[in-house]
Amino acid sequence: MTQPDVSSMELVRNLIHGRWKAQCLDTTIHLGIAELLDGKAMTVKDIAAHLEVDEDGLGRLLRLMAALGVFSQDDDACFRNNDASSLLRADHAGSMLNEAVQTLSPAVNISWDNLEHSVRTGKSGFEHAMGKTVFEYLGENPEEAEINHRYYVELTKYNVPVLVSSYRFPASGTVMDVAGGTGQTLIGILEQNPGLRGILYDIGVTVDTASDTLEQARVRDRLTAVVGDMFSTVPAGADVYLLNNIPHDWPDDKVSTIFQNIRAAMSADSEFVMMDILRPESGIDYISSYLDVLFLTGLNGKMRTTAELTALLEAAGLRVADVREMNFGMGIAVFTTRKA
Repeated sequence: MTQPDVSSMELVRNLIHGRWKAQCLDTTIHLGIAELLDGKAMTVKDIAAHLEVDEDGLGRLLRLMAALGVFSQDDDACFRNNDASSLLRADHAGSMLNEAVQTLSPAVNISWDNLEHSVRTGKSGFEHAMGKTVFEYLGENPEEAEINHRYYVELTKYNVPVLVSSYRFPASGTVMDVAGGTGQTLIGILEQNPGLRGILYDIGVTVDTASDTLEQARVRDRLTAVVGDMFSTVPAGADVYLLNNIPHDWPDDKVSTIFQNIRAAMSADSEFVMMDILRPESGIDYISSYLDVLFLTGLNGKMRTTAELTALLEAAGLRVADVREMNFGMGIAVFTTRKA
């Protein structure tokens, strides 16, 4: 019998071991070990005393994490941060802490635990397990909502440069960020466009969460928050309607409703600008494939190609005037549309 390829065996073994590796990382983060080892080396005994945990159990975890490449162990049995563990510190310039905490959160774990249901039915595994959407769940669990909030605040750092480089905002007028979440993207746009006013439009619990951010913004005198549901109606009166990374959270029928409601709110001179991450038209891409499955089992959403998004826009009575496709580690497109 032919022996299996060693590299193939290693690939499968890494997949098999993925869950426990993630659990070790999750425990390491919750204990705050990387934060404690701030520029210093410490023995297991000292670390255990600071964290008030069992010395033997901690030592076993630290040795395993060091074997995986997270933390370094000195000859004198002291542990210290290395490049990998430093990324688990909140104050690190390239910190991956919020990404890790959000990806390893209970809501995401519930989604992945019910992936088989999603593959068999094409429906959200999370909703199957919990009887509610992820958004409803987060509304009832403020600690997890805060985890999600911190992660998406971090992501918005990349949104404003992409939008500003892809779409020329008018010198004056009003921008309405539909389902604008934290308000960070809208604030960034207003900071770079002093003649614009902004409206954050989202559901009540989200606007409440964003209230402190809006009140502390330097552009707060040009900001207004309006509570509403984009699936019911979108207010009229804006010159630019913005939809930022929303379609991938929802199935086609829901996305069509959002597009139709935005179109109904638009005047003849309004523009609708939408940014979303993309699935490539052909070929296999790891990041987009991973997100596509996560959006299925977690949100009942999906990744779409430029052609698929264009078809949904046109079906809603919108004419695509411009599409700017970019790649910042994953496919992103900015669509500029007007009423057909």
